[in-house]
Amino acid sequence: NSSYRYGITDYSEPYDNTYSKATLNLTAGAGSFISHDTTTDLFFAHAEGKKDNYTLSKSVSGDNVDLDFDMNKGHINFFHFNKIRNRVDFKLNTEPLWDLNFDLGAASVDFDLSPYKTEKISIDMGAASLKLKLGDKAKETNLSVDAGASSIEIMVPEEAGCEIRTDVSLSSKHFDGFNTIETDLFRTDNFEKAKNKIFISIDSGVSSIKIARYPTSSI
Repeated sequence: NSSYRYGITDYSEPYDNTYSKATLNLTAGAGSFISHDTTTDLFFAHAEGKKDNYTLSKSVSGDNVDLDFDMNKGHINFFHFNKIRNRVDFKLNTEPLWDLNFDLGAASVDFDLSPYKTEKISIDMGAASLKLKLGDKAKETNLSVDAGASSIEIMVPEEAGCEIRTDVSLSSKHFDGFNTIETDLFRTDNFEKAKNKIFISIDSGVSSIKIARYPTSSI
């Protein structure tokens, strides 16, 4: 494609300590999306692939800030996608309470969201692989995943009470440390008494789904 120019582009939005609640809406097509680190900015993204391939915009209402990080509607020929990189590494600030909305195509996703206070996480993606590590820094975290034929792996902290609702009858399911309450409802032993709770809802095509608990340090 003659309009394709390869490059690396960094995007950032400075942190303002008046923000108590932040929303990130990330919309993109196929690609690789990674988050493994935090930032003193509100948001930082390192994008590799088509030059200036994304647009970052914000709106502020009181102490709420909304960020839109959108892939530009270019004419990348996805028939030759193997030759084209679209990789985004992003970082968030740990101070605000976050709502995260990801609308992605056939993506490879690897997010460690454990450092953040996440109230709502919504992931809508095509045929892809999803690796996700959640934390329990918010009183209540609601994760919603709607994925095509996918491999899904989610790690949740042991100290959090966790509930899973699924509509994935054709899937290979491995929910380590969860009890079956009903056909499509699973909970950890400590669900009732845990201080912080995680609610996971998964609607997926033919998938391999693994959800496991990881030990949280008492320090």
